[in-house]
Amino acid sequence: MARTGLFRRAVEIGALFEATAVPFDFVATCTFTCSHAHTVDWGDGTAISYLGGTTNTAVPTGDILINSVEAVTTFRFNSNTYTSINITASSTVTSLYQSFYFCTKLTSLAIADTSNVTIFFHTFRSCNGLVSFPLIDTSAGTDFASAWRDCSGLETFPILDMISADSLYQSWEGCTGLTTFPVLDT
Repeated sequence: MARTGLFRRAVEIGALFEATAVPFDFVATCTFTCSHAHTVDWGDGTAISYLGGTTNTAVPTGDILINSVEAVTTFRFNSNTYTSINITASSTVTSLYQSFYFCTKLTSLAIADTSNVTIFFHTFRSCNGLVSFPLIDTSAGTDFASAWRDCSGLETFPILDMISADSLYQSWEGCTGLTTFPVLDT
C-alpha cells in the first residue's frame, strides 16, 4: 500500500520515531499519545497529522503506522487494543513512563533503541499477554518502579543492565508466571 503526505516525507527524510502497531480487532478504539508532532496512519493508507501532547483515537482498519521527524521524548499506547508493537526508531526517547501500561492483549513487543531512556516507571505494567520480554538497553535507566508489575504472563526474563537504577520498587510484583529470574547487573 503506497503511503502519502507527511508519512512518505518522514520516511524519505528519516524518521526519529517510527512504530507499527497491530490492533486486536477492527472494532475497538485504539489510542496513542506522543510528546511531539507526529503522523498516524490508522490502517487505510492516509497519514493524519497530530500535534504533540494530544491523545489520538480511532478505530483502525489495518496495521497502525506512527511516524515523527521530531525528537520524540515520550509516547504512550493508551488502550488495551494492541497485540503487537514494533518500534523501529526511538533514539530520542528519554522516558517510557506508562508507554505500554495496561496493554493486556500485547503478545509481541520490540523496541529498537532505549539507550537514552532514564524513566521506566510503570512502563510495561499489566502487560499480561507477554510471555517473554525482549532484551533492551536499560543501562541509563534510573527509575524502574512498577516497570513490569502485574505482568503475570511473563515466564522468562532477560539479563538487563540495571547499573544506574535508583528505584526498583515493586518492579516485578505480581509477575506470578516467572519460574526463574536472572541475576541483574546492579
